[in-house]
Amino acid sequence: MSAAIARSSRIATLAVLGMSIGVTLASAQGCPSTPGYSPDFSMNQSCLTLNGINSGYSGSPSFAPPATPESSVSSVLRLTVNQGGWATSAWYQAPQPVAGGFTTTFSFQLGSTSTYDADGFAFVIQNSSLSALGAGGCGIGFGGSSSGCGSSTGISNSVAIEFNTYPNGAGVDPSSDDVTIQNCGGISANSVDLTCSLKYNDLTGKINLVDGNVHVAAITYTPSTLSTCGVTGTQTCSTLDVVLDGVDLFPGGVFFDITTIGLSGSSAYVGFTAGTGGGNDDQDILSWTFTPQGQSQTGTVAPGQTTPTVFNINGGFVEGSPTSGYTFTAQETDTSQQLQMVVSAIPVSQQACNALVEANQKFKTAECFVYQNGGGPGKDTAVLFEVTCPPAGSCGSSGNPFDAELGTNFNFFCTADVPSENVPLQCGVPPLPFSFGFPNLTSASGLPSVGFLKGEGPDAVHPCTPDPNGATPLFQSNQIDTFALGDTSGGAKGGSGGTTSCWVMTYLTQNELPTISVTQPVSGATYTQGEADATTLAKYSCSAVNAGAGSSIGPYLSVASCSANDTPGTSVSNGAQFDTTTPGPHSFTVQVQDSATNTNSQTVTYSVSSPPVISGPSSATFVVGSPGTVTITAAGYPVPTLTEAGVLPAGVTFVDNKNGTGTLSGSPSVSGIFPISFSAQNGAGAPSTLPFTLTVLASVPASGTKCNGVYNGTFKGSLVVTSGQTCIFVGGGVAGSVTELGGKLALSNASVSGNVTVSGGTFSIGPPVTIKGNLAILALPKSAVPAQVCGAVIGGGLQVVASATPVLIGASSGCPGNNVSGDLLVSANLASTSIDNNTVGGSVTDLANLGPTQVLSNHVKGILSCTANAAISGGGNTATKKTGQCSGF
Repeated sequence: MSAAIARSSRIATLAVLGMSIGVTLASAQGCPSTPGYSPDFSMNQSCLTLNGINSGYSGSPSFAPPATPESSVSSVLRLTVNQGGWATSAWYQAPQPVAGGFTTTFSFQLGSTSTYDADGFAFVIQNSSLSALGAGGCGIGFGGSSSGCGSSTGISNSVAIEFNTYPNGAGVDPSSDDVTIQNCGGISANSVDLTCSLKYNDLTGKINLVDGNVHVAAITYTPSTLSTCGVTGTQTCSTLDVVLDGVDLFPGGVFFDITTIGLSGSSAYVGFTAGTGGGNDDQDILSWTFTPQGQSQTGTVAPGQTTPTVFNINGGFVEGSPTSGYTFTAQETDTSQQLQMVVSAIPVSQQACNALVEANQKFKTAECFVYQNGGGPGKDTAVLFEVTCPPAGSCGSSGNPFDAELGTNFNFFCTADVPSENVPLQCGVPPLPFSFGFPNLTSASGLPSVGFLKGEGPDAVHPCTPDPNGATPLFQSNQIDTFALGDTSGGAKGGSGGTTSCWVMTYLTQNELPTISVTQPVSGATYTQGEADATTLAKYSCSAVNAGAGSSIGPYLSVASCSANDTPGTSVSNGAQFDTTTPGPHSFTVQVQDSATNTNSQTVTYSVSSPPVISGPSSATFVVGSPGTVTITAAGYPVPTLTEAGVLPAGVTFVDNKNGTGTLSGSPSVSGIFPISFSAQNGAGAPSTLPFTLTVLASVPASGTKCNGVYNGTFKGSLVVTSGQTCIFVGGGVAGSVTELGGKLALSNASVSGNVTVSGGTFSIGPPVTIKGNLAILALPKSAVPAQVCGAVIGGGLQVVASATPVLIGASSGCPGNNVSGDLLVSANLASTSIDNNTVGGSVTDLANLGPTQVLSNHVKGILSCTANAAISGGGNTATKKTGQCSGF
């Protein structure tokens, strides 16, 4: 099969398509109008005229059993037996129409040599006579030679496709296996000399003609009235092509005008010649069919018909069958004429067809479909359909319109139909890029953009003949309304537009894609998460290209499907809620397919915003001189910005990673407790905040009495905290006693083996803390920071005396009560004191406090005594005895 001629080499000008169509042929009485020897030559043997010349033997070509038995063949046409010196010919007695194009297919078998293989056979078209015969030997029964290879005169008015099997020399047959197209120009006697060779293909190393196997050849003639081809741009564009065993020997065809051999009208004799010389073979033709093209078919189109009238070309269409032909169909719609319609299929090269189509700028990108077997078996061509109703030509007029649905069903050939023939493509195996030809493939991925173009040439009887002056392009409108695509089978229909004329199928036809309108969601808009109102309902629509009812310019397409998908999300019906629950960017894509399987899509993007939500731990502990890391995360869309507020220790930083995470990291150089906070904000709602405490630990000193740092370990000995120092234990403790004269003291999750005495600075004890000795808080100077003792287990007594700073000893919430083994004394304090939820093994004395004091919910094993306090309140206490101001508590 031949691929389409590349677009870059298309012809640019047109001439009149002067094709002869609908010729009625005379034939020998009782013989078929065309050769049809399939599967063998058992029938109609008398329809062949056999000629033979040999000086040493008698006889001519004959019908015989095959040299090698074949299961499906009983009789062959034996052109020569394995004897030397033969010249033979075999002609079908009825001339065949060849000017309008033809395809002939035959199988052959060569072998059984008695000396060496020679010389070959030829398929010949000639207009000399039924007795035409050329030289034997290297003349192969059709040709003479002026190169020392015989001198007999060849057959005049002929063109031969020679299958040579012997190398007779450089000027004649340089190879023992070759196929050559021979014509000496016009009606001159033919010759086997290479000077008369139109094209030569050396088969050496590729195909062995005399290997005894069955070979199949298909020869196709495709006519064209154009003369703008070849290197000079002045040759005919008509072509001869040969496919041998599935191999196209002359891709694109060999330029040749068959009318130059002096036809009788449009017809000539067709058949075979052969020759042997010093070498010989049994040279057998096993089967042969000849299919003229350009012949017309007639059918009746009637009003009210429920099924179309089908015009079968080349045997008609069989879906998926690579050997079937194609159809044209017609079904009358709303008119009442009964007509005899004539449909003439005109095979034409894709190159010539494209030139006809693209003469109209409306169709400048369109390509003609290449029908599989469009020019007959084994020949893939574009096809024009002349649709007429004799004698007037058109089947309708403006005054009496013929309204019908016209169509065609066909197999198309992938390689020929891709825009560039340099793209390797096998049907059913879709490499990229590709045009179409696979199941359910449409324009979103393959751009068929099919057209069913209507042409109106100036000759109503032959409407496919363009204006000879080129003033008006042949094809004026696109009538497509449906197209079915599956595998490599297509079927299209279109409205007649009131008349019939010339029709052709195209793809890549511009201005045919359906369109889409998307109103909501609004492209580029941002919606709030969970938003659901009239503005978040999908609004879209699809339209197909449609010229309107009654129009004759087409196409008449309709919308087959119109749907939308939200990503992320799912399919969305028109008027339904599109996705506002999933934060982030969204793609909303609407896809449309029309009745011709053209598709289009449109995508709008929108966003769904959500307020920030920050998450992560509320605290972390680092160690001086060691690296530490904490990750803070924020969800929401747009991606939130993360910031930190508060003083960080030297060596520690916070970085926003710009991806919804932030990192607190570093190696701190100082210890301490650092209250900070993190915040996330993205403009969608209020910022989200996370309070955070960073504790940086120092190593417990190996010796000394000074305490300045945050520790998690045990200090062996006693400590003194003075002004300017900070002593914080978050674990471990002190093996001796602790004295605070100033600075800051904080104990939690720690223990003290001795006493704790506080007489200056600020302090916080617990929770929890164990003090094995006494806790004394004496004469604290005034401070804005309250002192507290929470969740402590005190082995001795607890005293709070003369404090100018408020002191909290347990509380109802937030500060667990203490367990004091000895007595608890609260006396002469200038600031407020609170004794709440404590368990006291001894007595509690609340005495002469100048600041307000309260005693609540304590469990006292001894006496609860309250005397001379300036302001006191309480209740819920238990004690062995309650006296003074606490007697009612």
